[in-house]
Amino acid sequence: MSTWKEFENVQKRFLAKLLQVKQQTPYVLLLLETGSLPIEIMGIEKVVDILKVQKSSPNWLPRIAWETSKSPKDK
Repeated sequence: MSTWKEFENVQKRFLAKLLQVKQQTPYVLLLLETGSLPIEIMGIEKVVDILKVQKSSPNWLPRIAWETSKSPKDK
């Protein structure tokens, strides 16, 4: 089983409990009802955000914060 599938299962269980519906409720319906995105899409968005910061101007505050937060082994 892929890691994303494991995360998806956690998200599905959480949404089913939140909405107080059966665990057999289709994942897509849970997402639609709550207005949520699949967990895999959220993860991809975060990676894209990080890549944007990495490629941004060195004087941009988020880039400075990101560079400062990196541990010495990452530099």
